[in-house]
Amino acid sequence: MVNRFTEAEGSFYLVNKSKDRITHGFEITPKLDLIVLSAIGCILGIKTSSKKSYHTVVTTNSNLLKIL
Repeated sequence: MVNRFTEAEGSFYLVNKSKDRITHGFEITPKLDLIVLSAIGCILGIKTSSKKSYHTVVTTNSNLLKIL
C-alpha cells in the first residue's frame, strides 16, 4: 500500500474557462519551502508561480489531473 499526502495548502477545484466550458484545477502552496515546491513542479512538469507573499504550483491540465 502506498500512502500519498500533501503537507501544504492545496485543493482541487473547478474553473470557468469560458461561458460553456468548466474544467478541473489543482493548486498546492507549501508555506515556507520553495525548494520542495520547485521540485514538485519540476517532477509534474508544472511551472512554479510567485504571488505577492507566496509561491504556488497551479494546473488545469486534464491529463496531469488524472494522475494526481
